[in-house]
Amino acid sequence: MIFYLPDIFIFVLGLAIGSFLNVCILRIPEEKKIEGRSGCPKCGYEIKFYDNIPVFSWLFLGGKCRNCKNPISKIYPFGELLTGILFLVVYQKYGLVLRLPEALVFTSILVVVSVIDFRHKIIPNVVLLVGVVLVFVSRVSLGVVNGNVLDEILSFVIGGGIGIGIITFHFLLFWIVTRKSGFGMGDFKLMFLLGAFLGAFKAIILFFLASFLGVILFLIFKSIEKEKVNQFAFGPALCLSAYIFIFIESSEIVNFLKF
Repeated sequence: MIFYLPDIFIFVLGLAIGSFLNVCILRIPEEKKIEGRSGCPKCGYEIKFYDNIPVFSWLFLGGKCRNCKNPISKIYPFGELLTGILFLVVYQKYGLVLRLPEALVFTSILVVVSVIDFRHKIIPNVVLLVGVVLVFVSRVSLGVVNGNVLDEILSFVIGGGIGIGIITFHFLLFWIVTRKSGFGMGDFKLMFLLGAFLGAFKAIILFFLASFLGVILFLIFKSIEKEKVNQFAFGPALCLSAYIFIFIESSEIVNFLKF
């Protein structure tokens, strides 16, 4: 794989966006404002711009606050680096096309949803609303450019509807068998977003893949946790499956199923 200037730009952009996503992940569950400078979680020291360069500032400062010298969690540079890598992989798939910005925004939302749901067992409405609005605007814009606005809107609506439909069916089935709720409301809204972005067919297959991955993640998490695990977030499995399906065409899925 040969990297050029656009690849470097996309990677650096991912690092910068990853820094912003860290802020969203920390502040949104606490219902704090996203704007404003970041501060040290220990002493509250306002981080200067030269100490807030993604990954590099953390390495330069030895993973410590410049003011109080307390350690700063590795999750910050990891989130930045992960987002940079995810952005680069998406760019390698799409290239410089009209759908690239949509795919990068979608990837960012998947990161935020995954981490917040894993840590807090919630999927904030504001994140999903932003995702739905941006995907809809992107689809309409693509439709204007390609001359098929109605097709894009129908794909958005049908895909989202199928997404909700498939999880509703399994919710009811699980409730009939166990008399327990197997999914949270955030999972339903997330499935609408995933279906709207990926399309109806992928939404159906995605749900089954996410169920499989969810079991694996649950077993892994249960094996490393000392306390008994009674609840596990389904959002990260859905988001991981959705990210995988960014790179797979529907025709490839059909050919695989035929095989």
